Amino acid sequence: MSLKIKVYLDYICPFCIIAMKSFCDVIKNKNIEVELIPFEICKVGEEKLNPLEDGDVANLWREEIFPASKKLNMNLNIPTIIPHPYTNLAFQGFYFAK
Repeated sequence: MSLKIKVYLDYICPFCIIAMKSFCDVIKNKNIEVELIPFEICKVGEEKLNPLEDGDVANLWREEIFPASKKLNMNLNIPTIIPHPYTNLAFQGFYFAK
């Protein structure tokens, strides 16, 4: 009998991407069934983050995201699509394909 785990993630959130990499490394070669469930952190209509113009967001990338991703041998880059796109259409496509 396999363990079933639901993982909620936002496709464009760097913290979600880093956490997913760590999670996948931990469960590799284990009898675990994973269900990915899309979750949009920044809802349509909410203010979007801009790491290219917002110093606090740029600092977050420099002080938290880059070091964490390098520890996991990941190469994350600051998004150049500004403002970040909403991910609701990707989620709709996910559920349609399912």
